[in-house]
Amino acid sequence: MTNVDERIVIEPQVRKHCGPIFFPSSLASPLGTIMGTGTFGLIDTGQLKLLVTAWHVIYGEGGFKEAHTKNSKCRFAFGIGDAPTSISSEGLMAMQVGEDGKRDLVTFDVSDHSGIFEAMGLEFYNLKANRPPKTINNDDRLYFVGFPAKHRVEKEKSVGHARQFFGVKAIVGQTGFCANVKRFGLNETDYGGISGAPCYVVNKNCSIRLVGFATDYTGPLNNLLTFTHVRYIMQNGSVDYMA
Repeated sequence: MTNVDERIVIEPQVRKHCGPIFFPSSLASPLGTIMGTGTFGLIDTGQLKLLVTAWHVIYGEGGFKEAHTKNSKCRFAFGIGDAPTSISSEGLMAMQVGEDGKRDLVTFDVSDHSGIFEAMGLEFYNLKANRPPKTINNDDRLYFVGFPAKHRVEKEKSVGHARQFFGVKAIVGQTGFCANVKRFGLNETDYGGISGAPCYVVNKNCSIRLVGFATDYTGPLNNLLTFTHVRYIMQNGSVDYMA
């Protein structure tokens, strides 16, 4: 397939399992009140329906917990459209079922709230029925959609999130996998906000298989995006560092 063909076939499959995260400090208006951002992925483990993002989106520098410490009115918001859903810090922590800073993953049980995501036109990727491949190979094609903060549009009563579609080649290391993104000619500000985006490889029949989540951009010196493999997420939603 050409790059244009890839996007037409693959992006609709990928984008239905992800969405934007942002941290507004006002329920009245998002304009000028958003203190941080990220991307989430939705998976169904067979036991729980999970919202997954990068650990640093919640606990890292500039993450939700830091923003909430600076302003106790800050809330965790997610979704697409004019009426996103927001959760208090206490409500969010009550749903957390797994986290690991080394693997840079955090998981939240949203099983009781799946209808919210379905109303947004989103779906939970069935991890039990579609297990990830046992191995990832160099030059495997990886696809994901993120929501960079740079292109967010804040208005008085709404916020718009621009999707960014990526198709990259895998580079496999001893502890994980990454991708060289030099050819895109982008910089740190273009990648800010895509952390937590679910990443997929594509089968010969052009169906997607989840393999991990975007966790870091190493900067212009190396131009690498790093990913954490989905195998570290257990059926009960915990994150097992040794899996």
